[in-house]
Amino acid sequence: MFALYCNDVKIGLASPLQISTLNMRKSVLTSFAALVLSVVAMYTARAATYYVANSGDDIRPPATARNIATPWQTIAFAISQSVDGDIIVVAPGSYPENLSITKSITLTGGGVSKPVLLGGTGGGNAVISVSVPNVTVNGFVIEVDQANN
Repeated sequence: MFALYCNDVKIGLASPLQISTLNMRKSVLTSFAALVLSVVAMYTARAATYYVANSGDDIRPPATARNIATPWQTIAFAISQSVDGDIIVVAPGSYPENLSITKSITLTGGGVSKPVLLGGTGGGNAVISVSVPNVTVNGFVIEVDQANN
């Protein structure tokens, strides 16, 4: 038997098995806390900023599109590659796309001139369709092609 002390006050007797069990519980709790922090850090680290420009290329891997000099070409592709919390910055230009946003992202127009979304292409009704909360869209001019609707 071993004596247990807390702040120099004897609080009881414990066998080596009880002390081992207490140490194991402490170890399990510490490991669980470390796992939770790792998952939170991994999710936070995953949020990224991606770039889109008419001069871009949708074949590029996500890591490349995080550089303003090597953007993706279409906004829809950038949305498909993003995860909740990501930011997609779109360069000035015309983008003939109907967008379906299914992730909590920020979609923003970059530059002095605002990018133009040319909606109504392909017979779609909505230029931008949002089906999740926490979506931000700003800095765009939206034009609908009435001839195709």
